[in-house]
Amino acid sequence: MRVRAFVPLLVCAGCVYVGAPGDPAPPDRPPATPKPAGPGLPTATRWDGQDYCRVPFSTGLGWADPIGHLFGLTQPVEHLYILLHDVAASGRVIPSPNLGANDEVDIDGDWNFLVILDPGQELLLGKGNFDHDYAGGIGAEIDHTDLPEPMWPRPGDRVWMRGDWVVDCWKDIAQGEIHPAFAVVVERGDERWVNYVRRSGVFTDLLDGVRDQRVDPDPEVTFHLVPTGPSGPGQRAALLETLDRQLRGVAFEDVRAEPEALVVHVRLDEGGQYYAHLRVGWR
Repeated sequence: MRVRAFVPLLVCAGCVYVGAPGDPAPPDRPPATPKPAGPGLPTATRWDGQDYCRVPFSTGLGWADPIGHLFGLTQPVEHLYILLHDVAASGRVIPSPNLGANDEVDIDGDWNFLVILDPGQELLLGKGNFDHDYAGGIGAEIDHTDLPEPMWPRPGDRVWMRGDWVVDCWKDIAQGEIHPAFAVVVERGDERWVNYVRRSGVFTDLLDGVRDQRVDPDPEVTFHLVPTGPSGPGQRAALLETLDRQLRGVAFEDVRAEPEALVVHVRLDEGGQYYAHLRVGWR
């Protein structure tokens, strides 16, 4: 999620490399040091994210690590610890207590949003997720160019997402996040926005100007689009209208109506993207 500004950032803003959205990682980025083995996946709610974090970050320079990189003094800042790939989560987007975190494009080009999860997903939340900035929700991040602007998740939307479940060690609270969210469904009324990218452009290290460029290891995703409200006698889920549809590197697509949901199954090439804006309902 969004990071508050601090004095070293303001002082050094003119000497930090920050590429435009979509820029590849700088070629002089040093190789990452091997991560130590973590304690295994969390088995209870409100787990301590610091168990997965190197302190401080990857070197003794700590918060000054990105600045030290400018002078060749440091290794990369690796503040994301991947717990598990392809984790699905659903819930409702809420306003973030951290102002601006889900109503504007962040300084690094990412779109951040905060989700109060549906019941039964509490294991995704570490104790840091109950810090004031997260209010018991899970943060999610996408590159704003990975999603068409009309479907950027905003407070009040219902969302389903699938992505990497990580611990974000940038803050001491070490909260759990979905970062990046490769596949996203946004629900507003009877409209459904569906998007899937294999290669994410989210920033890992803003101050080093390094984009994640992580690839989803699973090339397939299945979206279940449930119409709003209860069905009537004999009704089933149906596609009412296709409002927009954009395909790039789509190896397979199947859209079928089932009794309880419109099911969209997609398989992508590594650089592919699938986007559809649909109206669904009972018929």
